[in-house]
Amino acid sequence: MASWQGNAEKMSTTGAKGVNRAASRVHDHIFNGISSGEYAKGCRLPTELELAKRFDMSRSAVREALARLRDDGLIESRRGAGSFVIAGPDQAIRRFAPVSSIVDIQRCYEFRIFIEEAACGLAAIRRDADDLAELECRLLASQDIEDEDEGVEADLEFHIAVAKASHNRFFVDTLMSLRSHLMVGMGLVRKLSISRPADSLRLMYAEHREVLAAIASGDGDLATQAMHHHLEAARKRLFDG
Repeated sequence: MASWQGNAEKMSTTGAKGVNRAASRVHDHIFNGISSGEYAKGCRLPTELELAKRFDMSRSAVREALARLRDDGLIESRRGAGSFVIAGPDQAIRRFAPVSSIVDIQRCYEFRIFIEEAACGLAAIRRDADDLAELECRLLASQDIEDEDEGVEADLEFHIAVAKASHNRFFVDTLMSLRSHLMVGMGLVRKLSISRPADSLRLMYAEHREVLAAIASGDGDLATQAMHHHLEAARKRLFDG
């Protein structure tokens, strides 16, 4: 890195936005290292000073990255000893997605929870009879599908139908623009569900049924909670096992 670039980055980390950007770089690097096995369970991570030198940034940014990893439940910090890996994302994820995409999938779920629960709340308030019929049709179409591609498509179409029921095209446009990203995450969840004894596919269908029932009730708060529960449960099935 050229010296002026290094100095610019160090200066940028003095502000909150700069620290957040720098912390995200370190967080994503270590997250991917844990996922790939570079940092195995029980492994001691490089020190704050070592990471700051490696990434040419302030120690405050490194501390923020480590705090996020602790919040993720992946590391713990021991006074006088350093930070150690205590867990990792579900091992099965590595069989189905490039390591470089795992963080993006996690971030996509965070974004989906924020966007889709809002769309679902509006759908409960604004839906009409045609919307409910479409949602019921999409829900029934997704039941008992074992083919991965067909299942992912049916799952996505249900979520798009929820967005359409909000009668706000920006929710629909957002999901459509993220279509490929959503399908990757949904595909992983279905693959992991099929490969495990737990009846996760049944759970996903039941959660969709709860979302539809909440929308049909006309209760915006209930619908928001139902979608939040569904997406958070899907995220946990993928990342927590």
